[in-house]
Amino acid sequence: MWALAGINYCVAKVSIWISRRRSSAPIWKHVGFLVAWPGMDVDAFLFGRVEKPPRVREWLFAIAKCVMAAVLLLVAYSWPKPFGVVAAWIGMIAIVMAIHFGLFHVLSCIWRANGVKAMPVMNLPIASKSISDFWSHRWNLAFRDLTKRLCFLPLSRRMHASSALLTSFIASGAVHDLVISLPAGGGYGLPTLYFTFQGIAVLADRKRNLFSAQPRSTICGWMIAFLVIVLPLPLLFHSSFIHKVIIPFFISLRG
Repeated sequence: MWALAGINYCVAKVSIWISRRRSSAPIWKHVGFLVAWPGMDVDAFLFGRVEKPPRVREWLFAIAKCVMAAVLLLVAYSWPKPFGVVAAWIGMIAIVMAIHFGLFHVLSCIWRANGVKAMPVMNLPIASKSISDFWSHRWNLAFRDLTKRLCFLPLSRRMHASSALLTSFIASGAVHDLVISLPAGGGYGLPTLYFTFQGIAVLADRKRNLFSAQPRSTICGWMIAFLVIVLPLPLLFHSSFIHKVIIPFFISLRG
């Protein structure tokens, strides 16, 4: 799993770098983007500037998420035998919290403190006002930028924007299938089904907002987004992945 994720990341990173806007930028920025920053907005990183460095409270928030992730990892690591499904989900949440929410936020603060426009990969997903807001502006903006640049924009020149958007979600599902289902040796197609459902939900949400005269309340939008994203998660992180990858991974850590 980790090998496939690493290979996919490296291929995506180089592909994004090759597609960059042709303009002069210091060599250290190119190297920094390729090896020391997980984001995929290459033009912003190479040519953008941040006027205000991150405040102390943002540094503390990023560090606090690392600490919280460490606590969750300790809980998962110390889980009494047998190491079951609940512990596996705690472990997965801890890994995402440690990497995407914690480490990547700290890296963002370091780069922005030095004037480089490297915005956090996670933009408070819990504050999403709708399913569209979650996937477009909140969750894993690196993957969003990657999909937009290499999939959505090229497709939108050849088909309707809605079709391009849905195809981009399906492509995202296929990538997750490669990283999740292939190592597990089962559950093939379930991550793709999850992202296909998310794409349909985003299109429905945008269509509703476009044709409805009554704006949806923030609470209502948040609740719908939560249900649409969370309830089908067993499709994404399916049983084969839990039992054949995550549980053995944590058992191996415990020796």
